[in-house]
Amino acid sequence: MGHGLGKVAALEGDPREVLFADDVGPQPDPPKEYWREAACGFYWTEGPRGLGWAPDAVPTLKGGSSVGIPSPPAIVMPDGCIVTPDIRDAERLQGFEAGWTQPAEEIKKPGFRWRLVGNAVTVDAAAWIGERLIRPGADNDVLDLPLRKAGSWPTAAWNMGEGRMIPVGLSEWPLARPRAPLAEFLPPRESALGRSMSSSL
Repeated sequence: MGHGLGKVAALEGDPREVLFADDVGPQPDPPKEYWREAACGFYWTEGPRGLGWAPDAVPTLKGGSSVGIPSPPAIVMPDGCIVTPDIRDAERLQGFEAGWTQPAEEIKKPGFRWRLVGNAVTVDAAAWIGERLIRPGADNDVLDLPLRKAGSWPTAAWNMGEGRMIPVGLSEWPLARPRAPLAEFLPPRESALGRSMSSSL
């Protein structure tokens, strides 16, 4: 339930016909005060330059520590309660069935499941790329400019052996599908800190 980075490399064909064939354009930002009525994900350990506050979403799922200690994000629910998703929620957020990674516990510590889920490509994103690999589309007719070494990371870029290029005007949204709000997606559970938190938000 978040943004990701997709890469396609091939010895034959044009990767733009896979990654750039679909573009629904920029999606509207939620209202400024939307966070007060939506479930919002964040990380307890992140500062102001971290992965950030995510209204109606969770930040990028982390794989946990090198010794298998999970690091799930926290979620502030609309009523002010703070909850933490368990591994089954994380699996569902990535598009898997709940319990998808449970067989890994036979050979690894339970916390290793968070690494599997955090390193996974979201099922819907992988399916979209796979479908376009089978049936490439037409590259969007946009202006291409050389990628400069300085500056911020571009929304998209490509290289066909003649230099790195930026497709100007291509959005971050190849597709936009309706989904349930995060507050409805998560099963009911007790708050991690209790309802007293709501008075301070």
